[in-house]
Amino acid sequence: MKAFFITTAALEAGAGVALVLSPLQAVSLLLGPEVAGPGAIPIEKVAGCALVALALLCWLARNDSQSAAARGIVWGMTFYNLGVIAVLCISALAPVAQTQVQMQSVGTLLWPAVVLHTVMSTWCGMCLAKTSS
Repeated sequence: MKAFFITTAALEAGAGVALVLSPLQAVSLLLGPEVAGPGAIPIEKVAGCALVALALLCWLARNDSQSAAARGIVWGMTFYNLGVIAVLCISALAPVAQTQVQMQSVGTLLWPAVVLHTVMSTWCGMCLAKTSS
């Protein structure tokens, strides 16, 4: 579980710092330029702070993989990763359902982010299965 916590800390810290320092560019890379707007910057920065907080939790738990608190963090990260997959997929596919004629563009990192969060969700499940046995 230590490798999971270190990897998660690095990934979420990177994403969080990107959202805090450059929210318009970070969101444009995920959802496309038409989604990012100046009115959303405070929300994007709050999301960045939340990701940095998740990174900090994982970093601090890296040497305590057998505690109930560490398992709780993994459960939380499981919910987070599955939620991100759902939100990103819905964001990408909803415009297609609304206008069958014209597909809205998505950011270049949207589908790689979906794949990454799918891998991380699977890793969460493996960590939870390992600690319950």
